[in-house]
Amino acid sequence: MPCPERTQDHATLAVQLGVFVRDLRGTFGWQLPSLLVLMVFVALGEGLSMALLLPLLAAIGLDGMGGTGPVQAAISSMLRLAGDHLSVYGILSLVIVVLLIQGLLNLWQVWWVAALQRQYGAIWQRRLFAAFMHARWTFFSGHKQGQLLNAITNETGRLAGALYVLLQLLSTLVVALVYLVIAGALSLPATLALLAFGLILFLGVRGIRVKNHRIGIALGPLNAQLNVLLNEFLGGAKLVKATATEGKAIRQVGSVVESLREHHTWATFLPGLVRALFEFLSIAALCVVLVFGHRLLEIPAAHMLVVLALFVRLLPRFNGLQQNLQLLATYVPAMTHLNDLQREAALQQEPVPKVQGLVVPEGASLQIDIRRAGYAGVDVLKNLRIELPAKGFVGIVGESGAGKSTLVHCLLGLCEIADGDVRMGDRPMSAIALADWRRAIGYVPQETILFHLPVRENIAWARDDATIDEIHEAARRAHAEEFIGSLVHGYDTVIGDQGMRLSGGQRQRLGIARALITRPKVLLLDEATSALDSASEQAVLQTVQDLRQEICIVSVAHRLSSVRGADRILVMRDGTVVEVGTWEELLGRDSVLKSLAAAQQLA
Repeated sequence: MPCPERTQDHATLAVQLGVFVRDLRGTFGWQLPSLLVLMVFVALGEGLSMALLLPLLAAIGLDGMGGTGPVQAAISSMLRLAGDHLSVYGILSLVIVVLLIQGLLNLWQVWWVAALQRQYGAIWQRRLFAAFMHARWTFFSGHKQGQLLNAITNETGRLAGALYVLLQLLSTLVVALVYLVIAGALSLPATLALLAFGLILFLGVRGIRVKNHRIGIALGPLNAQLNVLLNEFLGGAKLVKATATEGKAIRQVGSVVESLREHHTWATFLPGLVRALFEFLSIAALCVVLVFGHRLLEIPAAHMLVVLALFVRLLPRFNGLQQNLQLLATYVPAMTHLNDLQREAALQQEPVPKVQGLVVPEGASLQIDIRRAGYAGVDVLKNLRIELPAKGFVGIVGESGAGKSTLVHCLLGLCEIADGDVRMGDRPMSAIALADWRRAIGYVPQETILFHLPVRENIAWARDDATIDEIHEAARRAHAEEFIGSLVHGYDTVIGDQGMRLSGGQRQRLGIARALITRPKVLLLDEATSALDSASEQAVLQTVQDLRQEICIVSVAHRLSSVRGADRILVMRDGTVVEVGTWEELLGRDSVLKSLAAAQQLA
């Protein structure tokens, strides 16, 4: 009685293989059938070179051309075309020419398979990265960075490996079919005996393939877990050191590494076990057929030699066939994981406006009318109504949890508004392409993200067409030109990963310059000075003072000193605005801002 669990495993593997093959057909189209045709020619070349051993054996004195089978007839026709009386050297030359042509075709096949493997992995890497980048921000907040990195770097490699293994399987099956046809034409009883033995052995190791499939299913999550832990612990090395928890981090990583070691060990050992069984039992079977086939079935010696030579050449391929089946069972589960991730990202793709080509109007005020907005069905913002001027400096403050970050996400189109809208003039965000909307809002976060690129490329990141004059102008407006000029190579200085060679204030001013390069209507500072020292904060605030006459600056701040000079301060609590006024107005009465300022010793 079949084991239900094993039957389920086989069904799962069959479904995964079906999805995998459909994806290959959709990705490569005509290339796979063309490659299959090439495999047939390579296999025919191999079979022909082996069949030509018969006249070669006859030429050196061993009766090998007896009988009138299809193989003998085909070879006789070929020899007549080559010449009526070929010597042993002529037949040898013919064999070598056939082997050379077959070898060249085989090299073409090997190159094509390798090219398709790398192309498939690259296609999936681009496909996943594009799907991730076009997904809503909630997709990123719902996944750990290590999981997404693992999918792009490791799981796509497993999927490309599955393609390579599948093509190797097809090649082996085509060659095996040609060999079996030739062997059967020479000696059907001996071929059937060897084939029956191979089939029994093939079915006997089916359980090992099931185990490899389970290992393949387990490897994806384990690799993702390792990536997540490494990202967290290496990125948070300062915290780990400061809390003396190195041992805890080492134990957690070590546990996952040990599980991966065990699974990879079995994944490597099981194909080797199958290979050892096949090598021992196949050689034994060949010896038995050699002795009893010649004595009992009276098969001509030359025919037996060619049949055995065919099976000797097939033996490594049968071993490879088994190993490739084990590997395929290990690799194919990556298809399910990647498909699920891509589908999830596609379902959370950012909306495309019904009307294209609308741009943000000049001189328009920013109107915020959000009745409900939040994450995963939980409303964070409620009945929030704000109008921000086309020019000026507006501060938004509040305690932690008041909804300031959610408001920032709404303004950037990163958080879905369940009820309400954000407008610039008479243009709602939903009617404007998000790329155009976001370029109209220059965003400077608390920790400016900089790339390992020259200064000029960091400033011009959001505008590939920015001229050097526009880059210099953005740097000047951000008060960054002076310190850029003091760098070794000026605007061509590579600033290091995350701008590690710059101070906090310098990084923030570069962030402001990058935000200004798109000529935004609103400059959104999200806790932009909270991590800076007093001198750096004053430099950034001076930049704000100079820009407030040109555009609308919105500073979302926890440190109240950064908004003391704002034209208006909006105080948030429980997802809505509870107070509006200048610093002096709000401190002049019993207000929420007054209590916040007192807590920071500013009142």
